[in-house]
Amino acid sequence: VPQPTFVPPAQNTVQEAPKEKKKRTRNPENWKKEKRKRAILAGQAYVNTKGELVGPRAIGPDCNCKNKCFLAVSDENRNAIFNGYYSLNSYDEQNAYLYGLIRRHDIQRKRKPVSERRTCSYKYYIRIKGKEIQVAHAESPVTGVQKGLCQYPWDIR
Repeated sequence: VPQPTFVPPAQNTVQEAPKEKKKRTRNPENWKKEKRKRAILAGQAYVNTKGELVGPRAIGPDCNCKNKCFLAVSDENRNAIFNGYYSLNSYDEQNAYLYGLIRRHDIQRKRKPVSERRTCSYKYYIRIKGKEIQVAHAESPVTGVQKGLCQYPWDIR
């Protein structure tokens, strides 16, 4: 009686084909929109979606307010604040910095018993060496920021 012989299974003689790579890979660093975002975040010049060149952000002129608030802020401090603001890593960090320097106060004197026009006002500060100095407004003079960014999202003015 012949005994069955054990035959080992054949090794994979068929070679697997290497996985095909995609023709292109994603590289967001080279996208126009991403370059524009980074330039805006850093306060540098950029080309907008219409193809127009938008200049870099710059420190604005002194304000002409009655408090003479910018006499207390030297040019060296202005440059430090400006460079520090535009060296922040994200738009959210820039907003957090701005909103941290804006204080909301109730209005001091109501003209009518029920005033629906305005219920609060805002005071803007600049932090220099741990000390907060009140300034007229937070937008253009030091940070070069537009006025719309300096208002709280819930502000209805």
